[in-house]
Amino acid sequence: MIPFNRTLAASNRLHAWRHTRENANMRAVATPRKRVTLPRPEPAWARTLVDAPLRLAEHLFGLDAIDAMSLAIETGDPSQPVFDRILAVTGLSAHIDPVELRRIPSQGPVLICCNHPFGGADSTTLMAKALQRRPDVKAITNAVMSRFSFLDPYCIYVDAFGGVAAARRNAMALRDSLAWLRAGHALLSFPAGEVSASSWSNPTPCDPPWSNIPARLALATGAQIVPAWCLGSNRALFHAAGLLHPRLRTALLPNEFLARRGTQVQIRLGHAIATDASTLDATSLTRLVRGRCELLAPSERGATRAAPTTPIVAMQSTADELARELNALPLAACLVVEGKYRLYAAPAAAIPSVLRELGRLREIAFRAVAEGTGESIDLDRFDDSYTHLVLWNMEAREVAGGYRALPVAQAARASGVRGLYTSTLFNYAPGFLDEFSDAVELGRSFVRLEYQRQPTPLALLWKGITVFMLLGGYRRMFGSVSISNEYRATSKEILMQFLERTRSADALARLVAARVPPQRSAITHWTSIESACATTSLAQVDRLIDEIERGERAVPIMLRQYLRLNAKMLGFSVDRNFGDVIDALMLVDFAQIDERIIRYHGGDAGVALMRQRFGTA
Repeated sequence: MIPFNRTLAASNRLHAWRHTRENANMRAVATPRKRVTLPRPEPAWARTLVDAPLRLAEHLFGLDAIDAMSLAIETGDPSQPVFDRILAVTGLSAHIDPVELRRIPSQGPVLICCNHPFGGADSTTLMAKALQRRPDVKAITNAVMSRFSFLDPYCIYVDAFGGVAAARRNAMALRDSLAWLRAGHALLSFPAGEVSASSWSNPTPCDPPWSNIPARLALATGAQIVPAWCLGSNRALFHAAGLLHPRLRTALLPNEFLARRGTQVQIRLGHAIATDASTLDATSLTRLVRGRCELLAPSERGATRAAPTTPIVAMQSTADELARELNALPLAACLVVEGKYRLYAAPAAAIPSVLRELGRLREIAFRAVAEGTGESIDLDRFDDSYTHLVLWNMEAREVAGGYRALPVAQAARASGVRGLYTSTLFNYAPGFLDEFSDAVELGRSFVRLEYQRQPTPLALLWKGITVFMLLGGYRRMFGSVSISNEYRATSKEILMQFLERTRSADALARLVAARVPPQRSAITHWTSIESACATTSLAQVDRLIDEIERGERAVPIMLRQYLRLNAKMLGFSVDRNFGDVIDALMLVDFAQIDERIIRYHGGDAGVALMRQRFGTA
């Protein structure tokens, strides 16, 4: 775990003691032999000649300080765990979120794969933390670390210097690693094998190409792989020296380790990757794991929208006035009655006061997630022609949520494709209205802020939509689902790739073109193979978003609701007038929804009506 100059270490020998010469008649005094020294020539006269300058070089390269620390660790309190002693002597500490630390499985074969930014502080601190979760963890590490016997119980040594002897030793290390994992233990690996560095082609420090040996170990043993990311980098001098010659960079490793004394190393852990049923080969699995590790790295946050300065209008109608408008609606306008809630469907002209309250509450709800129009009220020219679904709390006498809907056939008769709100986001081909004549456009869904932690309001809105669709005989519905601009670019890319690969309605998507296509960003190290493997299910995508967004965001709830209904994706567009959100145009065919969902929202009568209307459920 403590770094060493690879060049110098190659010629060092492990000695137990060094004898100090005093006078011929004095007893030899035994003192601990230094573990890290520069190579000396064999002839005694030559050794005497170069000893003083080499001692100075050892001091300048930090080898004396490293040696002193190792002695303090070895002679420390034997009742104290070794890595506690290492952290105490070096002053290093590590921070891993306790939630993330629990992502290391508590039992069974596990391989932790991490980047290698420091060359010493990273392996030391990650090992110390991993031991808290898995006392049986070992690290695959450079054979120079065998100079420190206190590390032997925690390491499997590999020889990085080449040669026939090294090949034999490394074959043994590979067998030991396989046996350790097959016995159900944990293993820590740095697949880069070298410290992250700058290059002339890429001045940003990064790992060299990763070895696929860790992936081969995981595939051979069925071990789960936990991706890890250590934040930070060595100092500029280290990277500049490496540009001149890699051995200069290696020579500076001890001083880089010393520079980390007394600092805290930040480490992130991702969700475990199962390999027991993997269809990937070792090369693809390596790319997948490296990409998963790099997703944990700090990334630019999504654009934070400046808070709108226009104040939202105050409530302009009393609860009595709102109740009177809803009570005056025809009996058939009440689509859902459940407990204290009623859900009504009404044209704008019949509920002018309620509509203004809907617009006010929409803006409040959307601003809370960095969306919204930024105006004092969220009403537009489309509201007048749409049917509004209003969720009313009878006890609190207030609006709890809402939706708006417009049958495509109605829009076609009145004003053509321009009558659809989504036409402001997408260009529709001439045949669109005919193709979607049995469809309804939905939009502006919201749940009042005070109700958003309750499952009932959103469920009742979907129940109301189901009843509205079945009673009207509409087979399909579509609408734009927002992906907030506060998501990081990688999160947005993963969501879009997942929808494109698993939910694209290719034939119908040809009728749709984005007015403002979103910017795309490739995921480093992933080909389409790794991307597909990492996002085969919504649950996998949710875990990735959770990792990237640091637990602050997940898959958008409305997108999740659409996917439950087996929705297909028609395209993506950016809404410049609504917080620069990415809108995914989602299409639901009621004839392809699981019958259990129809029964949940519409009861047995809904299932019967579905079969009657469309011949299936």
